Amino acid sequence: MKAPEAFACADEILWHESQNVYQPIRRALPEFLSTIELTSHNNVVPESPLLVFFEQTCMANMHQHAEQDILREQAGILCGQAYLSDRQHYVVVESAVAIDTLGDAAHFKFHQNSWPGMWNHLEIGCNIVGWYHTHPAMGIFLSTTDLRTQQLYFSSPWQIAVVIDPVGQEFGVFYGALGSKLAEDRCLTFVRKQQ
Repeated sequence: MKAPEAFACADEILWHESQNVYQPIRRALPEFLSTIELTSHNNVVPESPLLVFFEQTCMANMHQHAEQDILREQAGILCGQAYLSDRQHYVVVESAVAIDTLGDAAHFKFHQNSWPGMWNHLEIGCNIVGWYHTHPAMGIFLSTTDLRTQQLYFSSPWQIAVVIDPVGQEFGVFYGALGSKLAEDRCLTFVRKQQ
């Protein structure tokens, strides 16, 4: 996110990075891995520019929401933490917050009560690291509208978009301003180790 600095006229806005913009925390990947147990069949690929770790209950909640209504698209926000280990980003997605939307089988849109309802369900200190939505019986891709949403609101290299096809039982992760598809072996599920 950027904040307006000053403007010469209504059509020209100058932007600068604000100090309070959320940024990934520096944390070595092995340190994080020592606190979890992987539940996916994938192994960690340390040379990947981005890894995404989904807490198992978060993944289950996303799929449950996706399957509630397979006749229209569903959507939500992903919360967690982004980290930087050396030059590699990794994202830990801890919760999925469903958003009430209006939609049909191929589109969805937010309405005036979508965001207040979502903000009421977020925990204090929650960081939004991405978003998700469904493509019932359409497969896994970012449409032109999806890509525009990604570019406008989730353009950092560690911000993600998840697409779920609840009919075809498919799942995909896209990241950054280009909406690049993340390889399946870069998406892992986990549970936290008991202390």
